[in-house]
Amino acid sequence: MNLFEAFWRSIFPEFCLACHATLLRGEELLCLDCKLELPHTDYTTDKENPLYLRFSPHIDIKNAFALWYFNKEGIVQTLLHNLKYHNHPEISHYAGISLGENLKKYDFKTQIDSVIPVPLHSARKRQRGYNQSAGFAQGIAEILEIQWSDDWVIRNKATQTQTKKNQEERKKNVDGIFLVKDFTHIKDKNVLVVDDVITTGATLLSFMNTLREAGAKNLFVACIAMAVQN
Repeated sequence: MNLFEAFWRSIFPEFCLACHATLLRGEELLCLDCKLELPHTDYTTDKENPLYLRFSPHIDIKNAFALWYFNKEGIVQTLLHNLKYHNHPEISHYAGISLGENLKKYDFKTQIDSVIPVPLHSARKRQRGYNQSAGFAQGIAEILEIQWSDDWVIRNKATQTQTKKNQEERKKNVDGIFLVKDFTHIKDKNVLVVDDVITTGATLLSFMNTLREAGAKNLFVACIAMAVQN
């Protein structure tokens, strides 16, 4: 850290996006204590992981990866809340870099051609200012050195919140809501589909069915966090 940066941070300190402690030299977004507390899943080493088993009975996928576990009131919930509602898209990119480095270590770079985030409806995207899953896709793509875009597929129907819906209602709520605009990086390609947090997975399943119909060769799934089911 040079003198100007040290002076600047003394006037405008940066804070941990999980616990709000002042970040020290060398810390970025999260303090060291919070980084050590992150509940990593290590799903990259286990194909038969809970996320894969959640989707595989409904659609043919090659593999599934979740970076962190999601628990209510936990550190990941705080991060996702800051990501979605407090204008911190850098959290998504940070998560993408983290998962991308893990995927590269286990040679998934050679198995995936493109990365596509689950799109937001244009009205929701304008309201938030960004797609919270786009930075995640970008971070992964940067590390794996592959193509990604938030524009190849659009969400052509605004849906109601899924929070209070049962499984069948969630499925009906997301049927037919996606439209492919650019088939170039989908047809006959190995596509990694990414989302922020997966609970039932109804939206992501609908999205993957759209990509399958568009000619995707193989599908992989990744999310920043997977909700722990009791």
